[in-house]
Amino acid sequence: MPLERSATMRVETADLAIVGGGPAGLGAAVTAAGSGARVVVLDEAPAAGGRLSLQVREERGPDGTIAKKPGRLESRALADAAAAAGARIITGASVWGLFPEWELYLAPSDPADPGRIPDLVRAKAVVLATGAAQNPLAIPGWTLPGVITAGAAQALANVHRVRPGRRAVVVGADPLGLTAARDLVLAGVEVTAVLPAAPGRYVIGPSRPEEIIRNLARFSAHSPGAGARLAGRLVERTGIAGLAARLYPAGGVAIWGTRLVLNRAVTAIVGDGAVRAVMVAAMDADGRPHTDRQEEWPVDTVVTSAGLAPIVELAQMAGCQTAHVPALGGHVPLYGPDLRTTVPGVFVAGSMAGITAAPVAVAQGHLAGTAAAAFLGLLSPRAATDRLSAAATAVAQARRQNPSFLPDDAGGLRRMEEMWRRTLPDDDKTTTTGR
Repeated sequence: MPLERSATMRVETADLAIVGGGPAGLGAAVTAAGSGARVVVLDEAPAAGGRLSLQVREERGPDGTIAKKPGRLESRALADAAAAAGARIITGASVWGLFPEWELYLAPSDPADPGRIPDLVRAKAVVLATGAAQNPLAIPGWTLPGVITAGAAQALANVHRVRPGRRAVVVGADPLGLTAARDLVLAGVEVTAVLPAAPGRYVIGPSRPEEIIRNLARFSAHSPGAGARLAGRLVERTGIAGLAARLYPAGGVAIWGTRLVLNRAVTAIVGDGAVRAVMVAAMDADGRPHTDRQEEWPVDTVVTSAGLAPIVELAQMAGCQTAHVPALGGHVPLYGPDLRTTVPGVFVAGSMAGITAAPVAVAQGHLAGTAAAAFLGLLSPRAATDRLSAAATAVAQARRQNPSFLPDDAGGLRRMEEMWRRTLPDDDKTTTTGR
């Protein structure tokens, strides 16, 4: 039930409240506001853009050339488009409560700046685009000061222009880890290497060299970075990821001013009150570390990358059914072809609906914004049908044109469709897809 409200509470009203000002949320704002909805976008960060603001993406053009696209410029353009369409964007606002009909309770992210943040937003519908959080990499010493996630490293280097340390190692040989390594090198940090964590009970993500090469090779056609292109070439030359793992150079391969090392693994982070070094063991092609042959590599910073998990707490608070779908990143809300959830008036988009690339998130935002506008009665039945079909097609096209961050997200989407159909009465089932 909604909480008791004080007479002094600052309240705003809107047709649609969007939680999350990343690519998905801003895409939804552009479409919904452009359809005539009064839209409020709420984001806890100081500026809109989400993880896109931390990135420098690379795209291959029709002629094969690679173009760099600073994420902060893309996110700024999306925010400007949302504002131009009439959406109100409130940054520095943390949504701590979401109650039916719909009431969203806010608190300032910075307690020293409470004046401009409303206490409560009332809306007729909600789009949840809260994104994803980085998984922890739980190896011995992972709680020491000086251990940060890849996302934190990107934020420090690309947004705050802060060098987190002098000498670093990246633990997590995946696209995000490689990208963070590049950003640190550009910031003047000596990055000793990018290498996997030793396999363990609490270690998330691939550790075996063959799995890592296969994972990176999936990105090579989309060229998100040099590491992915390298892995793709290795697999193309050998035809077999396992053989590529066995042929991998003992000293690793030079990438972006550091090394991608797949035949050694970090077994522990050591230090007395702060990071002092990492313990590195030789690892065979089958992913077995030889702990009797370890070296101590001196570093003052350790960057970890172990994948992402959807942030679904607000969906759960709203009463949305959720399911554990590992192929989509973990627990996700159940949603339909138009991104509506099991709770009328609540829609989802972006990585909270399954880890995905920024262009896919934008397209999902447009689909969710269209569905929300239709729910609010701002579109005629004919217009709603046509626009939803076009938006779903755009999502499918974005998925084809951009790398999947999970090895079986297509299977995860099929699983979602099956579960969604089981939640609906027979007269409300649909075969439309395009998530």
